[in-house]
Amino acid sequence: MQKNMKLLPHSWNIISITFILTWLIVYQFSHLWPGLHLAQQLSPYIQYLVTIALVIACFSREKVEDEMINSFRLKAVAWTAIIWFTLKILSFILFDLKMDTDLVDELTDDFSIVVFTYLLLFKIRIFVENKRLAHDKQS
Repeated sequence: MQKNMKLLPHSWNIISITFILTWLIVYQFSHLWPGLHLAQQLSPYIQYLVTIALVIACFSREKVEDEMINSFRLKAVAWTAIIWFTLKILSFILFDLKMDTDLVDELTDDFSIVVFTYLLLFKIRIFVENKRLAHDKQS
């Protein structure tokens, strides 16, 4: 893997995650108050913006960008591919058995779900490693 990957600045990561969290809060409030039709009206546009924000978060630097972070990125890509292909194979098997596969098809056909899976795996791995390192320092 290249030592110096070309990534966006860390501030873009913060902005994209803030946008995603803000949209999730607005979306949840719109379900609490049915009179507020904001989520239904903006849903097609926001889905594309959230996907773009997820991609920006994936290609943004972390505070400390080193070889360990690069290996986390690579492992997250590998696990995302494994999960995605497993869901695709499961969808194919269920389709051959004439079972309802709407959920599996929806999960595997949406690009934002794949990007979200990568980002989630990557951020969880960083969080776990940071906790482990903090625990090792205390010991």
